[in-house]
Amino acid sequence: HSWQGMSLSDVLAAFLAGNVPSPEQLLAHAVEFATHEQGSQFLLELPQEQLGEVAPVLAEQAVEVSKNEHGREVIMHLLQHDPSGVRSRILELLAGDVVALSLDPHGCRVIQAAHEACPCLREQELLTRDLRGHALALTQSQHGNHVIQRVIESMPPSQLQFIIEELTPPAVRLARHPYGCRVLQRLLEHASSEMGGLVQTLLTQHQELCMDKYANYVMQHVVEHGRPEQ
Repeated sequence: HSWQGMSLSDVLAAFLAGNVPSPEQLLAHAVEFATHEQGSQFLLELPQEQLGEVAPVLAEQAVEVSKNEHGREVIMHLLQHDPSGVRSRILELLAGDVVALSLDPHGCRVIQAAHEACPCLREQELLTRDLRGHALALTQSQHGNHVIQRVIESMPPSQLQFIIEELTPPAVRLARHPYGCRVLQRLLEHASSEMGGLVQTLLTQHQELCMDKYANYVMQHVVEHGRPEQ
């Protein structure tokens, strides 16, 4: 990230020495503050009205700021509190880079928060649109699996078909996977009515799966949430 690994600006250095930045200085250095430990804390503690003055600048850099350990907290705060009505712009920009962010250790937290902050289904659909074709990779990712789980928990079952279709062919392998087993459990909890084919795939090897250290939890969910005829 271009602003990381660089020397501090005079404004941030002065802030760290105890000088409160002027509104104009903060506006010019909003991203630097957001991606710095003490600077981000200062932004998070600003009154809503003052935060609203810098929020549009931060919103335009939401993707890069979200990939920073301190910046992610600022973007999550903006999503939750929506100062100056920036939430919709942030969601729009996040949606345009949602796969890379979902695979990022910090960005994945922001994408999960974005789903929580979405005021209606249309915004959630915007966030999931570009996940199509990537559900398997995200499911097997240390970070991405959390995003897929959040999508499953927050979207109507009818909107999860693309995930089910992608995960059905490798379902047996995923059931044995430390992250895949979690995603399959969430699907069984929230969309079992849509999962006939996936469950049938699992049942072809049910004995072996019931003995596996991860898959046994998936098979318990099949028993608990599956349709009676299964």
